[in-house]
Amino acid sequence: GAVVRTEYFGLTSVVTQEPVSEQTLFQAASLSKPAFAYVVLKLAEQGRFDLDRPLARYLRPDDFPAHAWIDRITARHVLTHTSGLPNWRDGVGGDMTPAFEPGTDWRYSGEGFVWLQRVIETQLDTGLAAVMRERLLDPAGMTRSTYGWTPERGIFETYGHRIDEEGKPYVNPLQLRRELGTRYEAVAARWGTPIESWTYEDVRRALAEMPPHTNPRVADLSLETISLPGNVLPNAAGSLAAPVADYARFLALMMPQERPAEWQLSEAGRRAMLGRRFTKSTPALGWGLGWGLEATAIGPIFYHTGNNGGIFRSLVLGEAVRRRGLVLFTNGERGNVVAQRIAARYTGLALVGVED
Repeated sequence: GAVVRTEYFGLTSVVTQEPVSEQTLFQAASLSKPAFAYVVLKLAEQGRFDLDRPLARYLRPDDFPAHAWIDRITARHVLTHTSGLPNWRDGVGGDMTPAFEPGTDWRYSGEGFVWLQRVIETQLDTGLAAVMRERLLDPAGMTRSTYGWTPERGIFETYGHRIDEEGKPYVNPLQLRRELGTRYEAVAARWGTPIESWTYEDVRRALAEMPPHTNPRVADLSLETISLPGNVLPNAAGSLAAPVADYARFLALMMPQERPAEWQLSEAGRRAMLGRRFTKSTPALGWGLGWGLEATAIGPIFYHTGNNGGIFRSLVLGEAVRRRGLVLFTNGERGNVVAQRIAARYTGLALVGVED
């Protein structure tokens, strides 16, 4: 129920040889989703938002097709990945027609989380990063974490690595979030508004005003491509950057709380978040409101994996009953293998869901 141990290994960059430390920020990738879900559920507890009201009644994206299933998708469907929407659209103009009737099947979807982000921003009249800072990051002591881009993030965020044919790591030529973040800063300076206050619509507006790319790997990408929901930052589905100890503080909130603070989810809300809402094709695997769930020999496990661009791989898992958990951040394309091995070592289990 508390952060009791942190360890750091390896390098933030094989070019600079700077070691990973407690100061290092990692791209948490899809681990952004459970933290966002926590805030959404708290807003619902406060009566600020209805989990079961169709999102289209709040805001319907202009590029979504006219389809009855889209008009029935709710926040509950998004948080359980039962909306039917794709993970990310297949390029500019990609088909966003749901694959099935909402609530009848399971399909992982980042697009759904970005839609929900836009709805929350509209309801609160505030950008995602500011919402997350006010309602979770600062109260939980996650003060160095951000969903947006800050000068500190540019200094302390680790670089992502790939492996060459000889098995040696090298810095990936395209670090998209860093490239976009530093160019966002030029617009933010002109506007006089920090990136953390930007809404999704602000970001789309800023993209058209950004200075030219200097990285040839980015210059090949069109404005439409970098404007796709999966690339936008702040992004509820995958733009969180955090030190590992910060995310562990969030994980501790998922353990039973005797007297939750006013800003925290109630104990009933926490249990609801970890309650099985959908069972996948493998009976042991299910999904709650923001978390993957697995029935194991030692009891129920909740978990989530992360993968930004195949080079930032992360894993978090917890046992609420025993009040213990594990957070693993890596900055290399084989990080998922390392994370799975460490998880197996600590739990004594070969977790099925973690290998997704």
